[in-house]
Amino acid sequence: MSKFYIENFTDFEQALSILDTNQISYNIDEERLICVDETDVCQTLEAFDKEDIYYLEAC
Repeated sequence: MSKFYIENFTDFEQALSILDTNQISYNIDEERLICVDETDVCQTLEAFDKEDIYYLEAC
């Protein structure tokens, strides 16, 4: 399953808050990049502006 990083947000804590508010599961890697599962992408796109999502094959 593909993973997606969330990029270009201005506030790391705000991004986590948006995900928590929308009950979207995520992982944070060692570079503090936030990653969501492919199954949560549509919901994440609704929570964030579409230009904030940057596609990557794997986290």
